Amino acid sequence: MPVLAVSALTGAGIDAWVADLGARVAALAGTVGDAGVVTRSRHRAELGRAADALARARAAPTVDLMAEDVRLAVAAIGRLTGAVDVEDLLDVIFADFCIGK
Repeated sequence: MPVLAVSALTGAGIDAWVADLGARVAALAGTVGDAGVVTRSRHRAELGRAADALARARAAPTVDLMAEDVRLAVAAIGRLTGAVDVEDLLDVIFADFCIGK
């Protein structure tokens, strides 16, 4: 594994590090340019929501708006991967059970 010198102060070595990282990811994922095919409309919709949220995050005028859009993108990806959000869980609990009634 090569050792790469990188400077956060001057930016020296960043391009080489990014290129090396890209090569490693490509090697793990298969050939560069291979794209998975999304066949389910629900998956396509969630990926679209994530992409839209990330595009909004890039154009956000403030950090708090950017953070919210990134959170929305993560939530969309989480719905694909099966991640359970605390808010979603609480919604189900309060909708399906008589708590405090």
